[in-house]
This record gives sequence, structure tokens and C-alpha cells, in this order.
Amino acid sequence: MKIYFLKYSRRRSIKLFAGIISALFFWGSVNNLYASAENKSDVKSGSELKKANIKLEAIEIASGKKLKAIVTNEDGKPVAAVELHFYVKRNFGLLPIEASVSTTDETGSIMVDFPADLPGDSLGNVFIIAKIEDSEQYENAEAHKIMHWGIPVVINRASQQRALWAGRSNAPVLLIIIVNILLISVWGVIIYICTQLYKVNKIGRSEKEYANGKKKINRKVPQPNGTFHSNKPPTFNQTKL
Repeated sequence: MKIYFLKYSRRRSIKLFAGIISALFFWGSVNNLYASAENKSDVKSGSELKKANIKLEAIEIASGKKLKAIVTNEDGKPVAAVELHFYVKRNFGLLPIEASVSTTDETGSIMVDFPADLPGDSLGNVFIIAKIEDSEQYENAEAHKIMHWGIPVVINRASQQRALWAGRSNAPVLLIIIVNILLISVWGVIIYICTQLYKVNKIGRSEKEYANGKKKINRKVPQPNGTFHSNKPPTFNQTKL
């Protein structure tokens, strides 16, 4: 089997590899088209979805705080049996206010309770969102409102002090200095080793050229009187007579 493959030239191997890749892409496209054709009857196009408008209101009563949303179509008529999601915007996403999804009644309105123990920003403000999403009849739509209904969050300044358990920006100065010294030392050793390897390689090339007679190395030869004589050919200064 190995001998058979070794008989192929480089050009034939490239053509064979390209043919395999093309066949894989072709069958992948066929499978995608087949899956799209199967699900075509279950998915509605964007042109068939209707537009809806949401009006969000905040109501404060004796029993607590409530959110009221009214959903209407393009003609301003109320829309019933539409699922509506209520969220509060957080730093890393949206927090659902209710565990279950509610639907609008015959008047197109829906009312939900707002939790009393939900934290807000430093001033107690919360960003409330009412959304229609993944509906089979209407396009995605949303309405938002900022209310002073949250619990003000007090920032703990002690957590921002420099300590071993703090974040990278609040690490102790001595620890930062030690880590940087270690990193510089490691990189210094690596650079030193690389420079020494380069010098050894350079000397090896010079010795090889000298052995082949391509290059003469100026070496000092010891003399009987204790002096050193260079094997470099002498040079004479020509002076005008």
C-alpha cells in the first residue's frame, strides 16, 4: 500500500486532496439544503409576521409596585394572546422578572408584580424592558422604562483596596514587582542563551570556511623568544622617494 502511494507525484497528490475536500463541501451543502426543505413548512418568513407596538406603564399602589404593558397592532387595536417577557437590565445580560411567561388579555394589556427586593444602581434606578420575542405571529418588539424602584447598591470601598485576594488591578505593589522581576529574569536568560547559540553557530561557520580554505583566520603563533607572531601576511607602506 505504501509503495502504491509513493508512486504518485506531488501534483497528483494535490489533485486528490482537492477532490476529497470538494466532495466533502458538496455533500455538506446537500445536507443543509435537505434540512432546510424539511423545516420550511414549520418556519414562517419575515414578511408573514405582523408588527406590534408595546406601551409600558409603571403603577404604584398600596399593595406594591406593578408593571402594565399594552400591546397593539399597526392599526392601534389591542392584540390578545401575545406572550410578553419582562426583564431588568443587568451588567451582563437581562434578568427575568417573572419565572413564567404571561399573555395579554382581550384588551391587549397585561399586569405583573415588580419585586420589592431587586437591587438597582447606586441611586436605586432600574432599567425595565418588556419584549415580544420568538412569536409565531408578530415581529420582535420591546419597550423600556427607567424607574427608581430598586434598592441602592452601596459600593464596598474595602474590596477595592490592595490585597492578595483582590483582583489584578488591586494586587499588592510588592507582588507586582516580584512577578515582573521574575519575568524579566526568565526572558533575560532566554535572550542570553539565544545570543550564545548565535555566536557558536557563527564560530562554527568560520572554522568550516577556514578548513575548506575559503577563509584565513588571523592567529598568533608563539615564538621561541616568548613573543607572538601573526600568520597574517605583512603589509608595506609605500612612501614616495
